Formats: sequence, structure tokens, C-alpha cells
Amino acid sequence: VYRLVETLGIGVLSGLVWFRKGSDDTQTALGESIGLFFFSCAVFTVPPFFQALALSDRLVKQTVSEHLSGMYAVPTATIAALLATVPSLTVWVAVWQCLAYSIADLGREPGSMLMMNVVLGLNLLSVRTLAMVLYLFVPSASLNVVIGNLVVQMFMLTNGFYTTLPGWLQWITSFSIPRLTFRALLKLEYTWHDTFVVHPMLG
Repeated sequence: VYRLVETLGIGVLSGLVWFRKGSDDTQTALGESIGLFFFSCAVFTVPPFFQALALSDRLVKQTVSEHLSGMYAVPTATIAALLATVPSLTVWVAVWQCLAYSIADLGREPGSMLMMNVVLGLNLLSVRTLAMVLYLFVPSASLNVVIGNLVVQMFMLTNGFYTTLPGWLQWITSFSIPRLTFRALLKLEYTWHDTFVVHPMLG
């Protein structure tokens, strides 16, 4: 229930903040719409990463304890967790996206919306997996949070929304999961045939 309220609340709030920006063909509205795509990446990168990092300790200890007691093998537990986790997490991506993007008038066609949902879902699963891998290598909570924060902030700073990176730093973008997500969302929403009204003195 809490997760439903949280997802619906953030989805509606996001849609209202960007209300019908997608149907406005001005340069200003284009920039603001791109802001919603960036926010989408942030929503499904930062909170999921730290939620997974916090969950990993309990999950690993529970799995090891039940494995040692003879309940199941570790691969079995891993596969079962994967099958249960993927649909239960990605459904919230769909709920949030449908609400926010519909109110904001984004998603030019159903196929595009579906692909955006897949992209955001993969982003979510990727950062959660990365957080769990980090925990396995650095189980200390005081240290893995610091490392995780550096990694996630690096992801968001090199997303491509804030600024263009200098040439000697471009290599770091290859490791930014939300950057790939952000670029995919833009390509799914816009084409070279889209036109926008620009200011006569700035266009």
C-alpha cells in the first residue's frame, strides 16, 4: 500500500509539474520536457541503488543462513529472487511512467511509451544489480555507502543533461547507466522531423 501511494503521488506530482509540456512546440517547452526525462533517470537510479544496498545485507545473511540449514541451494534462491523481483519492481516503473508522461503529454505513440518503459525498467534493474555487487565486494555499510554515493553522483553528473564533458573526460560516460537511459528516452520521443518554435533573436 505504501509503495502504491508513493508511486501514484510522485507520478501525479511529476505530471503536474510538467503539465502538458509535451504538447507545446516551443523551444522552452522542449527544454522543460527534456528535464522530465532527466528526472525519470534520477528517480530510477538514485533511490533504487541505495534501497538495494540497504537490502543486500539482510538478503545475503538470510540466504546463507537458510542455505546452511539445508533449505535450498544458493543458485536456487538467486533464481527465485530474480523471478520474484523483476515483475514486482518493473510494474511500479510502468505505473509511474504512465501517470507522469500522460499528464505531461509525452510519449508520441504507444510503441514509444512501451519502449520507454522497458528502458526505465532496465535502468532500475541495472543499478540495483550494481548496488548488490558493490555490497558483495564491500560489505561494510559505512564504506559502501560512500563508494555508492560517488558512483551514483558520477552517473548523474555525466548524464549529459547538465553540461558537455571535455574530450579527455568522455571515456567516463561509457560507465554511466542513466546516461544511456537518458539518450534512449530522447531518441524514443523525438525525431529529426520534429520542429519547434524558437525566439527570433535566439534561434
